Amino acid sequence: MSKVSWWSRRKGVVIAIAAVALIALLGMAALAIDVGQLCVAAQVCQDTVDAAALAAASQLPDLTKAGAEAGLYVAANNEGHGFQVELGLEDGFSGVVHYGPGETVPSYGQLDSKTHALEVTGQVEVAYAFAKIFGLESGLITRSGTAIQEPGDIPTTIFADSETEHSIVFSGDGLEVTGLVHSNGGIDVTGNNAMFHNPVEYFNVLRDPSGTTTYQGGCEQHEKREWPIDYTASDFEPYDYIIDGDWEPTTANLTLAPGNYFVNGNVKFRGDYLVAEDCTIVATGNIHLAGNAPRFSPHDKDVSLYSLQGNISATASGGEVDGILFAPNGHIDYLGGGQRVVSLIAQTVSFYGDDINITGVPGTSLLSKVRLIK
Repeated sequence: MSKVSWWSRRKGVVIAIAAVALIALLGMAALAIDVGQLCVAAQVCQDTVDAAALAAASQLPDLTKAGAEAGLYVAANNEGHGFQVELGLEDGFSGVVHYGPGETVPSYGQLDSKTHALEVTGQVEVAYAFAKIFGLESGLITRSGTAIQEPGDIPTTIFADSETEHSIVFSGDGLEVTGLVHSNGGIDVTGNNAMFHNPVEYFNVLRDPSGTTTYQGGCEQHEKREWPIDYTASDFEPYDYIIDGDWEPTTANLTLAPGNYFVNGNVKFRGDYLVAEDCTIVATGNIHLAGNAPRFSPHDKDVSLYSLQGNISATASGGEVDGILFAPNGHIDYLGGGQRVVSLIAQTVSFYGDDINITGVPGTSLLSKVRLIK
């Protein structure tokens, strides 16, 4: 009878153990490689939908442009990394969800009145390398990114809705403007050495014959924009003072009580040194400041003067008129002095005065900003 040595028996056991260990190691290798691929794909997918959400949100509230922009960014981000991110899910969902002002975004909250949000969802299929040994062909990664579009930090200093070629006229030397200037028509800059720190936009034509103007924020032809504010008379109710008919105070050194005023007619302040601080005046007709050195500051919604159907003329010498001047159906003439915080919003605007530094009222921005929220 032949004898099996101890070593021969032990060698057989080692081979069996090694075979089992090799299978385990192959499984672990498969797991490590394929899980690593899934992790990389998940990050690529997240980066892609985040970039698409930011780009698409910048096009809101135009949903057609937003959807197209999301598709373009997904396609652009698919180049160079070996993964193909697709918008949407297998059930036919487009991959793009819009939330409008006042709506609630899941895991974020309710949007403000001028804020939009866009959620972009994408997925990428990852083909397994070693896991196929165990009958697993691929894995599906799904990620979402949400961006909001909200009013920017640059206020609107002057806005004209009229399409005429002279809807905004700047007259005077040494003018300095901080904030957006936008005309749905044209702009004339007739003074010398003007400085615009933020964008100047016009739809039709810009006339600037002096050649001494500095457009620090750029100057360009731009598509028409909507009104930066859309108040109606009812937005200022309840009124503290109601005047039925034309109102023409003539008293010098008159000081108005703070509050909201509604005038069913025209307003003309004839007296010098009028003080209307912490006052908002809404009139159905024209508003004219005829006396010297008036002082105005707003009481409600940053609005000082609001003509529903007429014009506003704030050309009194030495005046300090701050706040929003709003004439959605008329013209504004404004004579400034010193450093003012004012936004002139009307069909057409004429601005006069030398060595004036004006800054728009916060909360009037037409320049939006976008950011990721999740």
